[in-house]
Amino acid sequence: MDEKLETILDSLPEKRSLSRLEPYGDLIRELLRRHRTYREIAFVLFDRFQLHASISTIHDFVQRWLTSTGKVVKSGPQKTRKEPTNISAKVPVPAAENSGISVDLQKRIAALKSRPISGTEVKIFHYDPEQPLQISSPQSEKKRGE
Repeated sequence: MDEKLETILDSLPEKRSLSRLEPYGDLIRELLRRHRTYREIAFVLFDRFQLHASISTIHDFVQRWLTSTGKVVKSGPQKTRKEPTNISAKVPVPAAENSGISVDLQKRIAALKSRPISGTEVKIFHYDPEQPLQISSPQSEKKRGE
C-alpha cells in the first residue's frame, strides 16, 4: 500500500463499536456454548444487566460480530425444544409462605376462581340471514327474549 494512504489510515482514530452487545460478547458466546437459546440470553441480559435486547438483535450480533471474529463455539447439532411464549414463565414464583399472602387469603382466592360464573350468557350477536350482522345491546337482547 502507498505510504500516504497508510499514513492517512494510521492517523484516523479507531472507530467505536456499533453494537451495544459487544461488551457482553464473551458471555453470549459462553451461553451459546451451553446450548442457551437467544430468548434465554435476552432474559439473562435483562435480568443481570438491565439491557433490553430483542432476540433478533442477539441473533444479528452473533451472526455479524462473533462469527466474523471466529469466537463462536460450534457445539454440534442442537436439540429443538419448544420455548415458552411468555418469558415471565421462567421467573420463579415465590413460595406461598414467602409471598406475604396468608394461607386463608390464598384459599379464598382459589375458591373465587373456581366458582362458576353466575347468570345467563348474554348474546352479543344476533344472526338473521335476511339482515346484515348487527351488534346488539344487552337491553335489546332482553326485549327480544321477552
